[in-house]
Amino acid sequence: MIVRTIGQGQCEIPDREHAKLDQLDKALMTAIEAHDDIAYARALADLHHVVAAHGVPTPDHHFGPSDVILPDADTTLDEAVALVRHGDLSLHEPK
Repeated sequence: MIVRTIGQGQCEIPDREHAKLDQLDKALMTAIEAHDDIAYARALADLHHVVAAHGVPTPDHHFGPSDVILPDADTTLDEAVALVRHGDLSLHEPK
């Protein structure tokens, strides 16, 4: 799975982490939809932790599509809501 973090680039996440990312992705989207600041901050931090701990940066010359687009760690809930509304944030759809 390729994850793009807005403002930081792409990294590849091992298959063994997909279920955890899906779970956290759902939590993030639920928090965005509910406009729940605390749940949003927790889910976003947890997602960034998984990506930082398990992600391998893609080569600079790689320009392939991303499976997940993750807001930068300092993206506010209101900014995330706007990104989702404008289609600039595409959270992962489990396969």
